Amino acid sequence: MALYTVVLDFHGGTYISQIHASSEISALNIWKSDIRKNLLELSHEDVENLNLSLENEEVVPLSNVVNVWCSTATVNESLALINIVKTNAD
Repeated sequence: MALYTVVLDFHGGTYISQIHASSEISALNIWKSDIRKNLLELSHEDVENLNLSLENEEVVPLSNVVNVWCSTATVNESLALINIVKTNAD
């Protein structure tokens, strides 16, 4: 499994987690399953709304870079920008 770094920019904060997963989609799904643990600073409502918003979002590869993907969500009219970076291949 590879190591992925998940970077969330939301409500003026930057939240960084690292996850071992088999793919970028798997990394995002694992991150979402532990979303409460990863985002302790956010309100319970924001965390729940973020998780719901991400259910139908795609993971899109970024142009001109390798092993970097992006996903977005909107929570209470605030943008949540998530970048997923394949940090290394174990």
